[in-house]
Amino acid sequence: MKLATLLLVAAICGTGAQSKSAIVQSPQAHYKPTVLNGRDLNASLQAGAYSYWVGGHLYGAPQNTRSIFPAASLLGNLQQINAGGASFFMSLGDAIRFCTPPHYAMFKKSFANRLEMPLLNAVGNHDVAVRARYLEQFPGETSHVFAHGKTLHLTLDAEEDPGRISGLQLRSFLAALRIAQSDPAFASVAIYSHKLLWAGGRPKFKVVFDHMNSKDGYRDDDLFTTEVLPALRELGAKKQVIWFSGDIGCSHTLPLFYAEEPDVDLTWIATGIGDTEVDSILKVEVDGAGRMTPSVLRLDGKESKPLSHFSFDYWEQHFSKK
Repeated sequence: MKLATLLLVAAICGTGAQSKSAIVQSPQAHYKPTVLNGRDLNASLQAGAYSYWVGGHLYGAPQNTRSIFPAASLLGNLQQINAGGASFFMSLGDAIRFCTPPHYAMFKKSFANRLEMPLLNAVGNHDVAVRARYLEQFPGETSHVFAHGKTLHLTLDAEEDPGRISGLQLRSFLAALRIAQSDPAFASVAIYSHKLLWAGGRPKFKVVFDHMNSKDGYRDDDLFTTEVLPALRELGAKKQVIWFSGDIGCSHTLPLFYAEEPDVDLTWIATGIGDTEVDSILKVEVDGAGRMTPSVLRLDGKESKPLSHFSFDYWEQHFSKK
């Protein structure tokens, strides 16, 4: 589904204050984000500084084909996640292994309904392998936008046109970036997708692209390099931008990736779970000025290296030993 009718109105009718509607009139406004566990997102959006969780590939190891539960590492840390004081949990897709009634039931019973905060999801290929079934379980938009404090949160459906953002979703996304750039109410933008849409066709990201969970559903995407990346760089010249993706984490890849553009405030982050001893999720602290600072929670209880440690050099050194 599409990002937001409100954003399309803004794009079509101009950029005046009235055309931006509620999304820029109130820093707490949101456009019907789909909450998987029915909790009230509005009630969780407290004023001032806040934090939230980000996790990818929550179903865990693909090899556990008989499991109908999310990853054991995730379930084993549910108490700590609930105690963290977070406003919401953002899943980066592949939260559900297979689109069957038992998988949906156990996802809800073991994780979603026990989570004491709203759960959102940037859908992955496993989630919407049978899209109609997913939408029966979780009716609503599969891409959405909401504002919390001085941060604009944009969730993309990278499976609607598999492997890229195109058409109406692309136009809505670019309209949202223009609003964030021009409006002083926003200091930062967080973007969420399952697929690492930013890694394909970019030589410096080759080590990451070659070692994701899977290349299935990816394609060369000129739209990213010709339209999306220039818009992100233009925004990053003025405001903080972080793009989070979740198609890593299986045992043949790594659980974390981090890279910053050298000349603008634009950061690329990937994180995912694979039922490994280094399974991790992120906690993002957002200060009162809207500045986001992500950090790593290792699910085995051990202390993690800083997120910036998991750079190109880390990935290249790891896979050079294979």
